[in-house]
Amino acid sequence: MNALSIVNTLFDDFFPRALRESNHASVTTVWRPRVDLKEDRGLYKLTMDLPGLEDKDVKVEFKEGLLHISGERVEKKEEKKESSAAASADADAYYYQERVVGRFERSFDFGTFINEEEIRASMKNGVLEVTLPRKEEKRSRSIAISVNQ
Repeated sequence: MNALSIVNTLFDDFFPRALRESNHASVTTVWRPRVDLKEDRGLYKLTMDLPGLEDKDVKVEFKEGLLHISGERVEKKEEKKESSAAASADADAYYYQERVVGRFERSFDFGTFINEEEIRASMKNGVLEVTLPRKEEKRSRSIAISVNQ
């Protein structure tokens, strides 16, 4: 990870992109799930933490060397039947909220090194795993030169 990537990640943690890019009229929450990416035995394995999401909430696409993962965490609202207007007004008020809801998008450029037909994705307990096998390297071969006499 280069210095610019580290600075961008820190900046995103403290100032969500939606706040930096909005006109403050309406702010949509954007969050950035954390990812681990490793290479092991001819394939890449990407692991992304998506707590509270199910596979139907996440979209994984691979096109022209770009892996794109997107989704949305929606806030679950419960309907409460209260007789008091004041009680129902305070029912959705938060004192403190750190859990992020809203859309996310992450993209990763793998170039032409991936065997697109063999990409697999699975999700269990809020953890997305995407396996991206590398293409077989085309090996060069030596060609013997025959001498015509």
